Amino acid sequence: MDERAPLLKNTSPTPESTNINWTNQSTPPEDHQYTTYGRRWYLLALYTAIAGTQVLIWNTWGSIADTAKPVLGWNDGDIALLTIWGPISMCVTIILFSWLLDVKGLKIAMLCSSTLMLLGAAVRCIPVPIEYMKWTMNIGQLFNGLGGPALIAGPPLFSVTWFPPHQRTTSTGVLTSIGSLGLAASFLIGPSIVSEFKCTNSTSLHPANGTYVVKSLREEEHLNVTSTIKSKHIQEIYLLMYIECGWVACLCLLTWLYFPAKPPTPPSASAETKREDFIPGAKILAVNKQFWIPTETAGRIGAYSALAGAAGGLIFSRIVDIIGGKMKLVLLCVSTASVCCFTWFLLLTLGVIRFNLASLYASIILFAFLIKGTPPIYCELIVEGVYPVSEGIATGSLMWFRAFTALIFLLVMMIPNIGVMWTNWAILGAITFCVPVLLIYKEKYNRLLLDTSGTCNINENTSNEI
Repeated sequence: MDERAPLLKNTSPTPESTNINWTNQSTPPEDHQYTTYGRRWYLLALYTAIAGTQVLIWNTWGSIADTAKPVLGWNDGDIALLTIWGPISMCVTIILFSWLLDVKGLKIAMLCSSTLMLLGAAVRCIPVPIEYMKWTMNIGQLFNGLGGPALIAGPPLFSVTWFPPHQRTTSTGVLTSIGSLGLAASFLIGPSIVSEFKCTNSTSLHPANGTYVVKSLREEEHLNVTSTIKSKHIQEIYLLMYIECGWVACLCLLTWLYFPAKPPTPPSASAETKREDFIPGAKILAVNKQFWIPTETAGRIGAYSALAGAAGGLIFSRIVDIIGGKMKLVLLCVSTASVCCFTWFLLLTLGVIRFNLASLYASIILFAFLIKGTPPIYCELIVEGVYPVSEGIATGSLMWFRAFTALIFLLVMMIPNIGVMWTNWAILGAITFCVPVLLIYKEKYNRLLLDTSGTCNINENTSNEI
């Protein structure tokens, strides 16, 4: 038992007033209590495992690209297409899954996500000739991508449904940071099962016009790969598919066996308060500024950065819960430090600062630690600011914009000969832009105020202020 509070209701506003007030409905019975259940940790672990696995499968081909391209005769565009199904699925289906979370609840959404992931993993295991593998693998990645929107949009809803106020941001941080662990795991698991394709030419790191590039002819060597070598690597690739499918099958079975929509008794006042219906909530969100404003060497760096990002998400989320809010201050500090770290990285790549591998590692990993720690805080800040719009609608809309941006990013990458240096400037511009916007943003804690004081006043005339 974490806390005792009165039953609350949403008093309908009069035509002359736009205030939404929650007040005591009646004197509560002595035994009325908000309750938390130990099973919430098991459900958090299961949700975390499913969400992390979805990201792991999404990046399967990115982690073994150097082998898949010469062995299967693929190119960078083929690998990018396998990856792009994630953001495509998010952009196309996020409204559907936001509705599913809001109307049908967590249980149905989790069952749909885990089942779609299992279908995708199973399709990839179908043994077909090499020339047809591109089809089965793309279909599998598409189904896995369809399983992602509910998992990405659901953390704040899961947290408010099962956790008390002083643990909510931590729970959201765990669920949103697990993607980084899944990404890190893909860089470790994939190459450990699918051995590296040994090319005859040397690969070297050398300066060119002040930058450091990797020169390799691997993409052209697939014509010289013998059938024996191909067969060995293809068997390894299918073994990876089988292992991932088996793991997803276990998670899917556990979800079907037990994943309730909500606990018997809510953990807080805001957990039992009715949210805006889906369509009215979406309309409110569309004009609410509280939503719009916040909106080998390479393999090792990728893995370490992903791990650092996961740690950042957990650490900063816990800090917010401990200090009881102050999300804007935390975001400002983290965002400013992120700008400094990425500027350091950019100066290294341009040769303005003397290049060394240790500095490269430090700048990227520290940047990942900082920037990957912000998504759970942004999610909670937006949910607090637009409450009583439901968590599913608010987070789903945020994730749609995130996925749409990623989709544009990946589509631009597919333009022939565009290079990669532009991505550095795009990232620097994006994170720098966040700092002045956060400075003018007026944070609101509508949901937390309801949980801590038992009353909450939301004035529509002021809720749209920056």
